Amino acid sequence: INMIAVINPLPFTRIFLALSAVWAAAVCVKQYFFCGLEPYKKKWMPLLMVFLLTGFLALLIQFKYSGVKMLVQYCFFAVAILLLYAQYGSDSKTYQKVMLQSAKAIGIIISITMLISVIMFVLLYSNVVTLRTGTELHFGFYENRLVGVFTSPNVGGEFALICIWASILTIELHQEKKFKVFWRVLSVVQIVLSATYISLALSRGTYVAVYVFLAVYVLLHLPIKKEEGMKLGKRIAFRLISTIVVCALSAGAFSVLHTISTQIMKVYYTHHIEVNGENAETIDPVKEEIFQNAQLGFDGRTEANRADIDVSNKRFDIWETHLSFLKGKNLLFGIGHPVNYYNVSLAEGVEFTEHQKTFVEWATGNMHNGFIQVLVNCGIIPFLLLIAFLLICAIKSIQFISGLVSNRIDSKSPAAIIFTLSLPIVCACLVNNLMESNFVLMGASFLQGIFWFAAGACVQAIEETKTSKIGAARK
Repeated sequence: INMIAVINPLPFTRIFLALSAVWAAAVCVKQYFFCGLEPYKKKWMPLLMVFLLTGFLALLIQFKYSGVKMLVQYCFFAVAILLLYAQYGSDSKTYQKVMLQSAKAIGIIISITMLISVIMFVLLYSNVVTLRTGTELHFGFYENRLVGVFTSPNVGGEFALICIWASILTIELHQEKKFKVFWRVLSVVQIVLSATYISLALSRGTYVAVYVFLAVYVLLHLPIKKEEGMKLGKRIAFRLISTIVVCALSAGAFSVLHTISTQIMKVYYTHHIEVNGENAETIDPVKEEIFQNAQLGFDGRTEANRADIDVSNKRFDIWETHLSFLKGKNLLFGIGHPVNYYNVSLAEGVEFTEHQKTFVEWATGNMHNGFIQVLVNCGIIPFLLLIAFLLICAIKSIQFISGLVSNRIDSKSPAAIIFTLSLPIVCACLVNNLMESNFVLMGASFLQGIFWFAAGACVQAIEETKTSKIGAARK
C-alpha cells in the first residue's frame, strides 16, 4: 500500500494501514501466546525483543520530542519485525513457497512502476505534487535524475534493486514446467526495466548497493558445474574473478541502457519540435531544460560543476549535526524527532550554531543513515542492541557459508537455497542503510519490510540446518 509516492497521499491508505496493523498484531498475539511458539526463548531472539522495548521506552521518556506520530511509526516498525518472527520455526520448503509468491507479486507491481517511470523519461514528463502533509514531491525528473513515481531517485533505485532480486527469486524458485518459460521471460523483462531505471536515476547509493548485491550473489550462487572438481583455493579465486567480471559487465550495461534511453528521448524530442514547428523562441522552456539536463549523464550531473562539490550530497553535514546533539541524557535516550527537539529547545532558549540550524531544517528528521537514525532517535542502548544482533547474525552467516564452501552443508538443500538467495539483498540493504534510513524507524516502509523478510529467511535457513544436524547427531 505504501510503496509508491503517488499512492501515499490518498486518505484511504491510512485506513488500510491501520487495519493491517490490527491484523498483524492479532497474528502476533495468537502465535506468541496461544501456539507455544515462544521465540523470545530462542538463544538470540531476546536481543531483538529488548531492542524494540528499549527503543519504545526511549521514545516515551523523550515524548516531548518524539510525540504521538513517532510512537505510531515505531509501532509499525515493531509489528513488521514481530510479525516476521511469529513465523519462526517454519520449514524451508514452506518458506520457499511464500518467497516465490511474494517475489512474483512484488516483481509485477514494481516493474509496472519502472515502466511508467522510464516512459516519463522518454516523454520528458516532469511535475511537482503537494502531498496531504504539505510536502512537495517531484515526479518525473529532479535536475537530470529520473525520479519517476517515487519520492526520490534513491528510493526508486532501491525499489529497482528489489525488483531485480524478486525476478531472480522467480527464476530460481519457479521449477514447475507449467508457465516456466512465461515467468522466466517476464523476469528478464523486469530486470531490464529495473536496470534501465537505475541507469537513469544516477543514485550513487543505489550503485553501491547493486554491486554489493551482485558480488554476494555471485560469490554464493554461481551455478558452474566445473567448480565441483576444483580445490578450495581455485574455487575462491574463480568466484572472486567472476565477481569482478560480473560487476564490470553490469557497469557497462548501465551505461548502454542510459545511452539508449537518452537517444530515444532525443529522437522523440526532435520529432516533437518538428511536428509542432517550434523554434528557439516558442519551445517549452521546461522541456528544453529537462532535455538538456538529461543529456548530462552521471559524470555531468548538475552539481559536478560546483566548486564546493560534496560527494556525500550533504550527508556528512547531516550526520555531524545530529550526532552533536547526543550529550548527557540525550546520548542515553536519544532526542526523539530531531525537528521537534530543535523547535522545543529553541523555545526554551537553547542556542544552536548556524551549521546545526541549517542541517536540522535540511534533513527534516531523515538522517540518511539508518544506524545513526536509531542512535539519534532512541539513544545508545537500542543502537548497541541492534548492532549486537546484526553482528551475531553476521557471525552465524559466515559459519553457514563456511559449511557451504567445505561441503558440510548441502548447497542444494532448501535451507541453503533460501540462504544464498536472501543474503545478497540483506547485505545490499545494510550497505544502503549507511546512506539512507529506509529500513529502520520510518513507519510503514515497504523497504523495511523487505529487509526483515529476507533477513528472517537467512535466520530461518541457518537455524533449521543447525536443528536438523542436532537431530541427526542424537539419532
